[in-house]
Amino acid sequence: MEQDRIWELFAQQLGGELTAADKNELHELQERYPQTRETISLLARFWEREIKGSPSAEASFMHHLQRMKQPSPRITSLEAFLKKETPYKKSQLFSFSLLTNLVRQWFGTRFSLR
Repeated sequence: MEQDRIWELFAQQLGGELTAADKNELHELQERYPQTRETISLLARFWEREIKGSPSAEASFMHHLQRMKQPSPRITSLEAFLKKETPYKKSQLFSFSLLTNLVRQWFGTRFSLR
């Protein structure tokens, strides 16, 4: 139980929510269980370098939303694909149709949807 408490306190420390009393408790528990010191030290260094050194989750999410608003040259609508004249259009449509039918059959027999 005390070792579980070490990890709870350590998580609070990483989140910046550790009070002075909790900090003392964590230090005392580390004294009782010295084998946890090295692991906590390694995890703390990793947290500082990888997590805090990277952009915030909110900034990353906002960047992702901005990218989604921009049209992608690789993704086209079905109408644009059908209007586009290519020598392989019929074979591509046939392959897609065949693939979807195979998937339907597999799921139908696999999970008895019929």
